[in-house]
Amino acid sequence: MTPEHWLNIATRGLQKGAAQRIQAEYLAHLEDALEAGESLESVLAEWGDPHGANKELKLAHPNMLMLWLLPASYAPSGTGLFNAFTDETVPFLALAYFLYHRLAPLQASLVLLATILMTVVRWFVLSRPGKRWVKVMGWWLLNPLSVAVWFLV
Repeated sequence: MTPEHWLNIATRGLQKGAAQRIQAEYLAHLEDALEAGESLESVLAEWGDPHGANKELKLAHPNMLMLWLLPASYAPSGTGLFNAFTDETVPFLALAYFLYHRLAPLQASLVLLATILMTVVRWFVLSRPGKRWVKVMGWWLLNPLSVAVWFLV
């Protein structure tokens, strides 16, 4: 396999600018390794499987559709968790507070616990690297307002 073929496989599906930067980095690494006396085969073996590299690079360099579908505020930090709670959980809890007098104390506690748990799981799914369909499904299925609508319908 040639380095160009390896790079084409590894950068397939990435945005054009990101693919060009990555290819330039890999080619610079290849040039440095060849100047140091390493063989082409050993460099390609060091790079590993191009399909595995493609999966890793797609996670590190998301395309515009993925960025458009998912909220930007869900970061793997305390601020991201705070944003997850204030995003749609607070309005749901405000609605639940007004309905509190209709619920028994145990039911109200379960609604609060389920809302907090859904929000934490949703933040965890969205803030970590993973498959796109898992993130999109997590965004929609773990939304407290969506779940409330399911129970109302």
